[in-house]
Amino acid sequence: MIRRLTSIAIVLLATAATAQQRYPGRPGPTPSAGFLAAQIDRMEGELRAKSAGVRRDAFIVSQLVAAVGELEDFQHTVALEKARDHVNAALKRASESPVAASTTFTAIQKSADLVDTAKRQGATADMPVLKRDLLKQNHFVQQVLFTELDDVRKDRQTLSDLQSRLSSITNDMDNALAEALGSTFDYFRAGGQ
Repeated sequence: MIRRLTSIAIVLLATAATAQQRYPGRPGPTPSAGFLAAQIDRMEGELRAKSAGVRRDAFIVSQLVAAVGELEDFQHTVALEKARDHVNAALKRASESPVAASTTFTAIQKSADLVDTAKRQGATADMPVLKRDLLKQNHFVQQVLFTELDDVRKDRQTLSDLQSRLSSITNDMDNALAEALGSTFDYFRAGGQ
């Protein structure tokens, strides 16, 4: 009997609690601005790392292209030395923070091996073949760079959209605060206490 009365009381209380009306003008609780700030703080590091990765890979591609350009010099030994300097600069940058992908390291190392092999061959080195092979290795690095560029472009577009939405929300809040402040002044001007 006591269990039945307790069960009925619980059902009635639950029904009464769920039947309470909400005021139509008041939305439910919203996540705090602190939550949004925490998400932005978390994402900031990731987005900055992506940007640094794009800068790194762009530098690497430019160095590998410069290495190919140096092979135009009619003095093969000097041309190969300059090309090796550019490949070394790319290899050094790939190992700095943020570290490049393993495919990028492999492509740069293969480029260095190609230049070293041509250096050992001396005047008999086939420069057009070396250029073609270096450009082929650079192609892999460019694929990584273009993937990163597309990823950063998408992130940038998302951030622009968010910025626009946040600006609109801020304007709505400013307008609501101005209206509330104006009506408060009107209330006190009318003699309210």
